[in-house]
Amino acid sequence: MIFADSILGNMKRFRLLPLFLLSILVSLVSCKSSYLVPIEIQKPGALVIPGKVEGVLVVNNAAPQSGDNIVYLKINQKDSDVKIEIETDTTLWSAVVATANAISEANFFEKTSLFEESLRDDDEWLAVKRLSEEKCDSLYKESGCNVIVSIDRLVFSMKYAIVNNINNTVYGPDESFLYIKCHGLLSSSIYLDNKKARLTSFNINDSITVHTDILGDSVKIFQGFPLFIVRELTKIMAQNLASYLVPSWEFAERIVYTSTNADMLKADKLFAEKNWKEARTVWESLFYRKERNKDIDKARMAINIGTAYEMDDNLIMAVYWVQKAKNIYDLIDEPENMKSKIENERLKAAEYLTALNVRIHNNKILDIQYD
Repeated sequence: MIFADSILGNMKRFRLLPLFLLSILVSLVSCKSSYLVPIEIQKPGALVIPGKVEGVLVVNNAAPQSGDNIVYLKINQKDSDVKIEIETDTTLWSAVVATANAISEANFFEKTSLFEESLRDDDEWLAVKRLSEEKCDSLYKESGCNVIVSIDRLVFSMKYAIVNNINNTVYGPDESFLYIKCHGLLSSSIYLDNKKARLTSFNINDSITVHTDILGDSVKIFQGFPLFIVRELTKIMAQNLASYLVPSWEFAERIVYTSTNADMLKADKLFAEKNWKEARTVWESLFYRKERNKDIDKARMAINIGTAYEMDDNLIMAVYWVQKAKNIYDLIDEPENMKSKIENERLKAAEYLTALNVRIHNNKILDIQYD
């Protein structure tokens, strides 16, 4: 079953978020000295696959579990005879399908396929069993893919509690407090055709916690929670598994310093219009202006210039200017009442410099992966 056929070319490895312009406008209206620019940065997949990927095949290599699990509720920290059946026979296949979907939706590989039969029929569901070389060869030939992603094990544990309002003190007469924490473990292996063996194996651990007030029959309301949480946790772990193979996006923020100075407001307007070069030119003129000799102002301009270069996808020049800003911060000798503020900005400059260098390193890996 083929989920997608796509070819992806080179692209910018960051993108502005919709709140970009709003963050600038809010800062200008409130007369703040800086504003945050929300962006997303592309990260490479954790695994660099050598050679060309013809296609990715996702398979179910985990032993099937029993169809239902029985949960006996504890109410007010006491055992009860109230039982809830949680259907888990489809959860494993949900993980396989969610993994295939997550890989496919990244539009990174030309083909993502799903093998629609389980590869195991034993009942050792806690055991992880690897695919033989012969089985891999058969799957490569049948699917036309040269990478296999195998789901080898999927297990969950769950803690839960319902506290009903007995004394009508904290909650109303029909209110209860619900707590559920679900841990999940997904074991996976990745195989590559020309390696004639598995490329890597790993475990993904994650959890979801729910604690909320509920109104009404707490037992009836609880019945829908466990399976819902298991399915949501399955999707999260599938996304984490896909991130081993495909690039992903992570949220980040960049700081831009501003003031009520006419030139600064002009630069803000240009920046908001995504005229990075023009905004940079204004900030550079302020940086080199002789009468503007406060070191903290020069450092802030250097940060802004570095940010504009990053927005223009010139990371080398961004590093140059942010390093310049950090060097200025390191030498600033300000009065005692300014030291805390200067140190805070210096630390932010150092963190930004590290983030830029990480991006440069990651982009080299992305170049390999996109190639």
